Formats: sequence, C-alpha cells, structure tokens
Amino acid sequence: MDAGNKNLLKIIYGDCTLGIWGNAGKKVFHYIFSYQTGGLESLCIDGKEWIYRTPKPAFWRALTYPKTNVKVSYKVGVGGKISVKAEYEGKKGLPELPVFGIRFIMPAKAEGYSYEGLSGETYPDRKAGGEKGIFHVEGLPVTPYLVPQDCGMHMDTKWVEIRRRQVLDNLAKDKDLFCLKFLALNEPFAFSCLPYTAQELENALHQEELPITRRTVLCIFGAVRGVGGIDSWGADVEESYRVYGDKDICFSFEIMP
Repeated sequence: MDAGNKNLLKIIYGDCTLGIWGNAGKKVFHYIFSYQTGGLESLCIDGKEWIYRTPKPAFWRALTYPKTNVKVSYKVGVGGKISVKAEYEGKKGLPELPVFGIRFIMPAKAEGYSYEGLSGETYPDRKAGGEKGIFHVEGLPVTPYLVPQDCGMHMDTKWVEIRRRQVLDNLAKDKDLFCLKFLALNEPFAFSCLPYTAQELENALHQEELPITRRTVLCIFGAVRGVGGIDSWGADVEESYRVYGDKDICFSFEIMP
C-alpha cells in the first residue's frame, strides 16, 4: 500500500505479531497485535506508547474455578480507531462476578482524566447521588481507606479521556500533554482509573504499604456488581444488582487516537 495515502492502512505480517500503521490526522499510529499474548502488545500514537502489558479481561479477583471462555476482538478502522468487543460465556456452576471488563495498564502515571457520566464514585446501587455532566479529575486519586481496597468506580460513562505527560524515555524533552479517548458504543460503560491494580490494593494492609505510583491502570467495565448495605452495612446486594457467572455478558467500546 501507499504509506503516503492517509486513507489507507499498512499491515505488516510478522512471525509472532501483526502490525498496523496509518495516519490519524497529523498523527502517525502504529499498533502491534501479539499472537502469543492474544491482544494489543503496543499502541503507539504520535511516538507515544500507551500499553505496558497486553490488555486482559478483568474480574476484579482472578477466577480459579470452573473455567469458561472470554473472547476479546479488535477491529482497526481508517484513522486508527479501534473497536473493542468483549464477550464472556456464562456457564452453569460459575460463581457471581464482582465485575467483568478489560484492564489496560499504561506505562506511566497519568496527569488525570476527563469523562462524561455521573459525578463522584458511583456503583449500580449507589447512583442516586451522582449528577450527569462532564468532569475533570486531577491525578489518580485513591480513596484513603484505613485498609486499601479497590475504589474509584464511575458508572453510566459515555467516554473517558486519559491525559499524560510522562513517557518511557526519561530524556525526552517533549513534556506536552497527550491524550487517549475511550468511547462507549451500544451502552454506557463503567470505569476506574487508578495508579494500582486491584491485586496491589488488596495486598496492602496499610496505605504506606502501597507501591510507588509508576503506571496508570484503566479498567473499562461492561458489568459491575452492587455494593449492598442498603438498610444496614451488612445487608447483601439486591437481586437486580448482581452479576451472575452463568449468564453471558457482552459489551463494546472504541479507542480513539
């Protein structure tokens, strides 16, 4: 293909990877998909890398029994837009899920993020206090619980945009902000954007035991379980706010360079 034509994608077939090159306006993008890890290995836009590890399905805590199938598919369009579809196959006997989504670990800590959805930290059964709008969050705030735990959920989101200055090259002189946007497709999604994985948070018994913040962990969720405690803190989650492991789950979103 003619690499100078902005309306074309250039595909590079490797032994272990598949590369896609093209233009997004004045920006050049280069994506690498790994056959071995089964997903995006590199998402480079205008010379800035956005992927530290191949994105993986997120269940909050890893499921150990019994096994099921999860399919994540990527479709790259002209201009670098990536459509992502995640499908969970429900099977009889599987336990309830805290969440189902896709986790993106980015190689540096973000300056912050903006999103359109509900204000504050919200959950399926804790949305009444959230107001609809566009919100800007500075840094990657973690709720200062006495014992660290997963936090920062945002429901009914139409889009979220991550802002960064840091790159992998510490000698780089370009410190201007650059952004990556995630858009909901058929239905709004939920998301959290933190400097830690859920496992890192739960492995710490106190705030000072958390590791140094180096990266950005963005999770896009298609299903989220409620927190319960409606009439008392010990009350279980109501039926309509549960995520059953024997039910199929499918959601999709776009990544915009």
